[in-house]
Amino acid sequence: MIKLSAFADRFTICHISADDKHAYMCSFQTSYIPENTRRHIHSLFASNTGNVFYFLNKEQDDCIQTIFKKLIKERHTDYIFSESLQKTYLIELIHCITKIHLDKLLFPSLSLN
Repeated sequence: MIKLSAFADRFTICHISADDKHAYMCSFQTSYIPENTRRHIHSLFASNTGNVFYFLNKEQDDCIQTIFKKLIKERHTDYIFSESLQKTYLIELIHCITKIHLDKLLFPSLSLN
């Protein structure tokens, strides 16, 4: 499951894995991400206020979990471009969630998992 929360100019992405063994959270200000990616995240909240939830199938859950693992791993390195790479992973995460969102809009009867 993914939970998206928005408050003012801050977004939070929470993920609880399907096996309930892992939980991840990422919080950021919209100014941290590029303008075109901001449009993606704002579109996720377009018809909702507050929190948005997505229940994931196994493939989606694995994808989200993999991205969070990459984010965490990179956060603990001293690589000179670590911040840029973390930003890239965050953008990848937002795009993955956007795809899930669009799948639910286009195929609502198929996304009961």
